[in-house]
Amino acid sequence: MLGINRDKCLLLSGRVSSEILIKAARSNIPVVVSRAAPTQLAVELSNQLGVTVIGFARGLQLSIYSHAERIFP
Repeated sequence: MLGINRDKCLLLSGRVSSEILIKAARSNIPVVVSRAAPTQLAVELSNQLGVTVIGFARGLQLSIYSHAERIFP
């Protein structure tokens, strides 16, 4: 059950909060993508918890806030 969601991502339209990030980490979801910005605490936690956070995802543009190696190996 450890790797059950490792091939999933969480897509959001709103801000990535620390609470959402913690839920994604507990569910073993490695990537969180949003059209909005993450909070500073969410970015700090994402580095500690190993979750890739992507914000401002619009069209072909996005901003990667943590663990970019998961997106561009």
